[in-house]
Parts: sequence; C-alpha cells; structure tokens
Amino acid sequence: MALSALMTAASVFVCVIAILGLQAGNKSAGIGVGMSMLGAGLFGFGVVVSARTLQVGALLLDRNGFQVTLFGRNQYLWAEVSDFRPYRFSSSSGVQFDAVRPRSRYISAANAWLGYSNDRLSDTYGLEAEELADLMESWQSAALDGHGDKQSLASAISG
Repeated sequence: MALSALMTAASVFVCVIAILGLQAGNKSAGIGVGMSMLGAGLFGFGVVVSARTLQVGALLLDRNGFQVTLFGRNQYLWAEVSDFRPYRFSSSSGVQFDAVRPRSRYISAANAWLGYSNDRLSDTYGLEAEELADLMESWQSAALDGHGDKQSLASAISG
C-alpha cells in the first residue's frame, strides 16, 4: 500500500511538472500529462485495493439471521439461507451458502452455473472454515427450532 501511495504521489508530481511545461510552451509535455494521469489512476487504484484488504469486517449472528459488515451491511435471515459449507480457493478459505437474495445477481448466477453456492463469506473471522460453517448451521438450526435466544457461542463451536 505504501508503494502504491508513493507512486501515486510521484505521478501527481510529474503531472504538475508536465502542466507547468505546457504552460511554458513545451508542446511535447502533453504526453507527460497523459502518462502521469494514467499512472496516478492505476497506482491510486492500487491504494484503494490495498486499503480494502486491510479493512476488517464483522459477522453478527442472532436469532433472526446474520449480518455481514464490510463496506456496507448485508442482512440474511435464517429462513432465507441454506447449505453452509466450507470452500477453499488457492490460499484463502471461507464459507459458501445458498441465499434467496444473494449479494450479487451476476456473480451468483455464474457460481450457480458452475455448481457452487450463490453467496459466500470471504472471511472466517478467526475460525477455520469448517468451524464457521458448523457454527452457522448450529445457529440456524437453533433459531428455526425456536431456541435461538438460548444458543451460546461456546456450545455452538464445540458441538
């Protein structure tokens, strides 16, 4: 992230110098303006992507459903989700599930076509993916059986 921020600042600096060159009558400085703006855009995008990976999300489970928070909030009701199962992709893991109202229509349609669930949690919130999938199944079962207000975190993880 620091490198992207440094390169963005350098691109902006070069852009300012090129604009001063244009004002001084150097017609070829326009290429410098264009290239430095391109660099600032690309490296600026790198800063945004890096900042997003550093952002910590939150998962809140309750008797009605669960809420995922990361650059917005997504609420899911237990009655509208099913089939929690762990997934692994390269070096990352998480929990996938089927939702009546997935976060993204297009991605969910492609995932369903490929044989995957139509939504997922991309973080495991400090648990193994299998543990989180079991925890969510446990909370869902307790909530749908009418025992959601008595569900404890410790018993859901161990049991």
